[in-house]
Amino acid sequence: MPPGQPWQRNLTLMNVISFARTFLIIMPVFVPLMESYGLNMQQTMLLQSVFAGTTLILELPSGYVADVFGRKNTLMVGYLLAGAGFSQIVWAETFWSLVLFEFTLGCAMSLVSGSDTALVFESEKALSSEQNYGAIGRMLSWMNFGEGTAALCAFFLVAWDLRLILWVQAIVGWVPFILSFALTEPARSDQIELKRTTHGAWRAFRLSPVTLLVTLVFVACMSTTYLATWLNQSLWQRHQLPLETFGLIWGLFSMTVAIASRYSDRLPTRLAGFGAFGLLSIVVTIAWVALISRSLAIIIAGGFLMAVFRGLVAPRLKVAINQSIDNVYRATVNSIVASFFRIATFFLGPLMGMAVDIYDADVAAMFLVVLIVPAILGLWYLDQYLETSSAQNS
Repeated sequence: MPPGQPWQRNLTLMNVISFARTFLIIMPVFVPLMESYGLNMQQTMLLQSVFAGTTLILELPSGYVADVFGRKNTLMVGYLLAGAGFSQIVWAETFWSLVLFEFTLGCAMSLVSGSDTALVFESEKALSSEQNYGAIGRMLSWMNFGEGTAALCAFFLVAWDLRLILWVQAIVGWVPFILSFALTEPARSDQIELKRTTHGAWRAFRLSPVTLLVTLVFVACMSTTYLATWLNQSLWQRHQLPLETFGLIWGLFSMTVAIASRYSDRLPTRLAGFGAFGLLSIVVTIAWVALISRSLAIIIAGGFLMAVFRGLVAPRLKVAINQSIDNVYRATVNSIVASFFRIATFFLGPLMGMAVDIYDADVAAMFLVVLIVPAILGLWYLDQYLETSSAQNS
């Protein structure tokens, strides 16, 4: 077998697995689906809290597990739980059986998050000496293609039978586990110990300014796009966009993120005097200004621009984080970063919902400035910091 073949196979498989993992065809119709089980909105949101709480609690331990017992082993267990979870919902009949479904998926998501990024980054690093690291962007692109394709499929399947969506989800849900058997574990330099992994991960944040800086910028940027994505639906309702078009536009947004992620590594290092992150700060500013517009067409255009920003900024920041850390505790650091993001959205999400309920979606969009400003300042500062560091090292 050629030396690079296992690593190239890893990258190809992870793209396909990522597509299947995010092919969540139940998401665009989740609320009416839960209503078909007899659940009200309060119970539906409680189910989402079970999932969010599970992933938040298990995020850090799962990173330790991946660093100590291997990325492939951790991913296989996560994909096994995901397949089992999606099979559960086909047979679920009660609220508590749906709680078990959300808990199982939360465990699966925790094990996969961080482990997939670590395996892809290390596989590409072993495959090539070139330091472009576009594989993470391609993986995120396939994830968003999966999400967008699922939304478009749901748009058509819901007209036939809502239960058919459950069977499609259950079948696709087992694809990642089946394919994970063909993955190859990246070589480990020495015996990994839990204590060393834990201390090394936290030391990376204490002693590496770039790791901490990029993490804070990542949390600000991703929280902005997360809240803006969900706020879009309230803005569409506020401006009386026909409900039947929601799934179509949602799917197109996901496709936009996917395309932007796919080519994120080709974003110029400098353009018209601006660095890459400086350019992205301009993009997110224009997107936010469009979202607070009174025109539905401009709001939708702002949503597409926010999707472009998300697709470009996420892989570049993830690569920057992974370039600054050691492979011994890579999955742990990625899990810590994901935990910071989950904590931020755990608190900010309900506040955004409260703003929509008390005022309206247009006013809530104005409140996004609380995150937009730190994201813009962070991107500008990161641009200057990386440029200065590059000049000093050259």
